[in-house]
Amino acid sequence: MLSTPLLRSSLLLGLCFALGACSGDDGTAEESGPSFCTSPTEVDHTHAEAAYAHWKETLLISEGAGGHLRVRRPNSAGAVVDSTVSEGIAYGMLLAVYMDDQETFDELWKYSQLHVDDSGLMIWYIGPDGEPLGEGPATDSDEDIAFALVMAAERWGGRGSLDESYEEAAKRQINLVMEHEIEPVTYIVRPGRWGGSDVTNISYFAPAFYRTFATVTGDDRWYKVID
Repeated sequence: MLSTPLLRSSLLLGLCFALGACSGDDGTAEESGPSFCTSPTEVDHTHAEAAYAHWKETLLISEGAGGHLRVRRPNSAGAVVDSTVSEGIAYGMLLAVYMDDQETFDELWKYSQLHVDDSGLMIWYIGPDGEPLGEGPATDSDEDIAFALVMAAERWGGRGSLDESYEEAAKRQINLVMEHEIEPVTYIVRPGRWGGSDVTNISYFAPAFYRTFATVTGDDRWYKVID
């Protein structure tokens, strides 16, 4: 059973970051001193809906997605045009669940599952033809995908068009991250299936997620990752 108050708090926190802006008394950013969060006065949900629709129209495609959907990279420097990275899939799943777009969410998750390595986690870089261009998973993407699945379980429940429930998929994804991307004993976050004490990436550290992961799975080791 998912902890509804905790998960709703996580959802509200995400919406605060999405809809609010931190500023000083005059509405401008401050380098130091007191600050508070304000909301734009002339922006409403229709702007977010329009931006989401534009994102879907321009970057969400079925070509090369194995019968599902993927997020393409049209013009990233040094990257193969129209390739896909797991980070894009993760962001897409987060957007879809926040925008209550269950069909898109399901199809992005299914695409990710076509491109897992032997760890069960998505390979981070996939070509437009579906062939892998990189090796191994990326922890930040895998964490975001796990959290998106938790939010899907909270928002929709059940399984949608998946072969397993959102909650089951979330628990499996969370457990795979712990198994392959958290260093044993030290509980340091790895960049992927490598690194740890010798190499880490602080931007992959997501303590708010880890509290939710502990609640969903009952695995208290996530608190050690925070510590």
